[in-house]
Amino acid sequence: MTQAQFGEPKLILPYLIDISESTTVGPNLDLQHYKLAAIICPGTLTSTAITFTAAESDGGTYATVTDVAGTTISVTVAASKAPGLTGTSAAATAPHRFLRLIMGSAEAADRQLYLVMAQ
Repeated sequence: MTQAQFGEPKLILPYLIDISESTTVGPNLDLQHYKLAAIICPGTLTSTAITFTAAESDGGTYATVTDVAGTTISVTVAASKAPGLTGTSAAATAPHRFLRLIMGSAEAADRQLYLVMAQ
């Protein structure tokens, strides 16, 4: 796979995080042929960070995504922001086909996040 360059089309996938009843874990994502490039956050988001878990198969055992030193990968998020994954966060999530997003805290209601995917 090659990394998307400026000007190349990217795929935006809607990703509904159901966090009712204090749930912070998003659904399983199958990113076959794509890498997570950015997360577009709604204006109602209250979480300030997102971490990731990955598995070897859909429905497999999910483990925390870390860098080579064992530090948990975390992306700072905020309402109406669209943080990109760069450097360590991009390198650590790119090899994984099956990912979950883990919100830093429970939201008051369901939130619709948009994931920007690159090939």
